[in-house]
Amino acid sequence: MMSFLEMGGYAVYVWSAYGVTLLVLALNILTVFLDDSKTTAP
Repeated sequence: MMSFLEMGGYAVYVWSAYGVTLLVLALNILTVFLDDSKTTAP
């Protein structure tokens, strides 16, 4: 299990890439909900 988490010595790069990806996805979803509340129906 530790060898999987260490990713062959590239753990810092791999896990930070996953973290940045999840952060961007969360921000995209959050901005959709925040902007949706500002729009009005025609």
